[in-house]
Amino acid sequence: MSSFDGILYLSLLIFFAKLFEEIAVRFKLPPIIGYVMAGIILGPAILAWVQPVDEITLFIQIGVFFLFFLIGLEEIDVPGIFSALRKRLFAGAAVGFIVPFALGTVSLLYLTDLEFTPVLAIASVIGISSLGVVAKVLADYGKLKEPLGLEIFTLTAILEFVGIIVASVFIQLSGLSALHHVVDGIAGDVEAGSIAATSTGPFDYISFLWLFARMIIFLAVVTVFGLFVLPRLVGLIRKYLKVREMYFGMMVGIILLVAYFADISGVHGAIGALLLGVLLSQMPKKDYEDMVKGVHGLAHGIFIPIFFAGIGIYFSFSFVNLPYYLIAAVLATVTLGKFAGGILAAMVSKLKPIVTVGSGVMAKGAVDLAIMLSLLSAGIIMPELFSLIVFGVVIMLVATSVMLKRGLSKPSTAPKEIIKEITREESDTVMPLYARVALLDLKVKDIHTDFPPLVQSDISIEAFAQLEGGEWKSVYIVHDNGKYVGLVKQSDINRIDKEDQQKTRIIDIAETNILPVKMDDFIYEVIERMALHNLSLLAVVSDDQSVVGGLTQNNVLRYVGK
Repeated sequence: MSSFDGILYLSLLIFFAKLFEEIAVRFKLPPIIGYVMAGIILGPAILAWVQPVDEITLFIQIGVFFLFFLIGLEEIDVPGIFSALRKRLFAGAAVGFIVPFALGTVSLLYLTDLEFTPVLAIASVIGISSLGVVAKVLADYGKLKEPLGLEIFTLTAILEFVGIIVASVFIQLSGLSALHHVVDGIAGDVEAGSIAATSTGPFDYISFLWLFARMIIFLAVVTVFGLFVLPRLVGLIRKYLKVREMYFGMMVGIILLVAYFADISGVHGAIGALLLGVLLSQMPKKDYEDMVKGVHGLAHGIFIPIFFAGIGIYFSFSFVNLPYYLIAAVLATVTLGKFAGGILAAMVSKLKPIVTVGSGVMAKGAVDLAIMLSLLSAGIIMPELFSLIVFGVVIMLVATSVMLKRGLSKPSTAPKEIIKEITREESDTVMPLYARVALLDLKVKDIHTDFPPLVQSDISIEAFAQLEGGEWKSVYIVHDNGKYVGLVKQSDINRIDKEDQQKTRIIDIAETNILPVKMDDFIYEVIERMALHNLSLLAVVSDDQSVVGGLTQNNVLRYVGK
């Protein structure tokens, strides 16, 4: 077979993937369904017009890198997720993952001959939710910027992040290098029945520790590069270079380089690309928009459709030869088990309507399919079981779309109730994931308050308590004759003994390392700072550092609730 056959296969995949995407969109279904169906129809399962050759494999691998990079860039915000670690959203996300994960573990252990760690790897994929599917449905119905939509969005984002981390750990424990070689060699090795789940042999602790050390070194280097080196490099390019598309070309090259060095470090390139995306999501608005616009067009125009169509190529109907009880158990776990996890996640998170939220949280799609292909290529999962789970994921794609749209179309007073509840619970900060989606073009001057809680820096705590009458606010802006000094929290004030309150000044306990914001700052950047410091208030200052207002969590929530 010549290389031109590979070109023919690529052209067919691109054309039919986009054609089936159009059909899926017209039927109001997620585009992923169109991509996968194109691969199933064109691949060996039905027409056999396209075969999994090396050229297809390369494009699929690049598609995985771009997919995970965009997930990190657009969907995952680590500071926001860590800000929710002790909150109900994180607890709900944990429950939403654990329920299908536990059901999948029990079913596969008792109904298959798989080893324990491969079972955990497969079950962790079953537990993952897909934020991309949820975001698409919410956006189609205009609910993505409403309180209920944002709660579903954030809950699913946390669950997706948790699932990715857990899945990568269990895959590594199965004898791999954290999603190592997603599709390397898959074209020549994957035939119906040719790959069986096998034991990885005795566990080599020395090799595992050395692999772990290489991973830590790589993650540290990429973190320094993404936070300190790359932003300066972008600034130099903008300032001195005039070549068109230089910025876009540089970003594509960096994504592929990071993926390559991740792979040789023992971290799969997809996880390296994910980390790079997470780090770059904190860039200034202009750089962020340029990056999303260029990479998004290339990824979703070519590589990501080929990746999902490629999953369809490796699909076969051979799963019907599996024992009927295994088919029933796996499909029930992927569908009903995942839905049960979504319902319980909504209940723990105290989000209503419960069924609507559960329908969103149960979504399956991009990430789980990508990792499933990793398991197949590594020999952890046999082709029949792979095809069965892919079949269940397609069912969930349709079910999530239909059920979530039906729930969102019903009139509900839940958004107002949610706004009141969140406003009342001052410990729940507005997560950056909210800001990225709902507040992208909003500035501080649009929603700030002119009368924030203020306190003079040199006043004693005792005198301040008398002025306030014992009715403390959670946070105060500390100023020195109108000039910004810092912030002071009620919890810091309460820690001072009564006998010491007369001699302790506000400035003595104020946090002076928290930077204020200005009127022209973008809200989504400001909210990230609020989440990082777990604050419900930031000072708004003029150029000479005079306090001119404040930005509160409630300002943002009231705007979102309009």
